[in-house]
Amino acid sequence: CGHCKNFMNNGWKELIEHYNRNKNLQNVFDIKQISCTENKSICDKIGVRGFPTVLLTVSGITKAYAGDRSKDDLLKFIS
Repeated sequence: CGHCKNFMNNGWKELIEHYNRNKNLQNVFDIKQISCTENKSICDKIGVRGFPTVLLTVSGITKAYAGDRSKDDLLKFIS
C-alpha cells in the first residue's frame, strides 16, 4: 500500500541506515521486518491488523507505536 511504501522509503530506511552506521546500537537491540503476506501466522499471533505496524518488544512485553514515521521519532520510541 502507499502508506507502507512511503514508510519503507523514508523513516524505516533511514532508521536502518542509522542503525547500521552506529555499532553501539547493534549491541542494544535488533530491528526486524516481517512481511505479513509471507508470514500470516506470525502477524495473526502478534495482532497485526493494519499496515505498516511498528511494534517494540522488551522482556516479552510488546507495545505498538502510533507516532510519526520519521527516523527521529522512531529512535525516540525505541529509547
